[in-house]
Amino acid sequence: MVSGEHPFKQKPPPTDQEPPMKRPTSRQHLKMADLLGEKAKKAAGVKKKRLKSLELAHRLRAKQIAADNDLYAKALPYLRAGVAHFADKRADLPAMVRALVKHLASVGMDADGIRNMKPHIRRFIEEYNPTRTRSMHQAAARYWNQIAESQPLKTEWAQQMFPLPQEDMDLALENEEKRLLRETNNPVLVSAYLKIMPLLWENAAISNYLKDNPRLRIAMPPLQSIPEALMVASRDFQLTMRELMKLGEMLKELPTPNTALRVANSIISDYRVSARKQLLLPRIAEALFHPSFDPETLLRVIADTDNTTMELTSAEHNFGRRFTHKNHR
Repeated sequence: MVSGEHPFKQKPPPTDQEPPMKRPTSRQHLKMADLLGEKAKKAAGVKKKRLKSLELAHRLRAKQIAADNDLYAKALPYLRAGVAHFADKRADLPAMVRALVKHLASVGMDADGIRNMKPHIRRFIEEYNPTRTRSMHQAAARYWNQIAESQPLKTEWAQQMFPLPQEDMDLALENEEKRLLRETNNPVLVSAYLKIMPLLWENAAISNYLKDNPRLRIAMPPLQSIPEALMVASRDFQLTMRELMKLGEMLKELPTPNTALRVANSIISDYRVSARKQLLLPRIAEALFHPSFDPETLLRVIADTDNTTMELTSAEHNFGRRFTHKNHR
């Protein structure tokens, strides 16, 4: 570690073009170990010994990761309790670390135990970081905008969210997080839902869009079923079994539209209809002339959507009849 660098320094968010690299899982290490074992059976001499050593290294690493994951799962309730009051304070990572350490000490963990928890605290802080896990931030707003413009969307929630510019999208998602947090009291579950739900419900629109933009497939993985969505959520958010069951229940229901955006869209729609009707109404201007020795004459100009009509109407008098002359342009 570079001198002076904070051990929990926040990493810059990944770009749309370069999705973050994930560390190999326990299962991946076991698959690699099996592959190396098969190759070792066909090899001989030094090559065989080297392949067997690599196989053993991968199996040991798989066991270590499994043990770490088990310990991390047991520590999650304590870690979440330690940062529960940080639900609306998303950037003060050092303060979150101090709160975690203080909470662990308050529940009886000694200094050695806290030092051993350091990797798990770091992992939790990285996973809790909302700038990385918040809904739809794995791709820039312009891509969601393009999906909304080019594809039919299934849910009203997506019809509201996908067309928003980046700043408005950030604000709308923050309001969604607050609403769901009041309902679930679980910030990790909220982050998982808001990231997974649009990918699941709008899978058809996203998949059609990705035919011409395959480089975004890692950022927007196709999710065709709830079990598939739960697998991704479990991998990305380290959810407990109870949280996965709750997430599955939430994903079965249509997402609740944003009330404020619904009202705003309704007002805008009503205004557009009203403005369109006003444009369809003809505009009329009139001028009445009173000559000294001629009858009164009315000049009317009617501006319609198709043409403009000039209408000249004269009143009756003793020497002539009333007449009306129209000219269309």
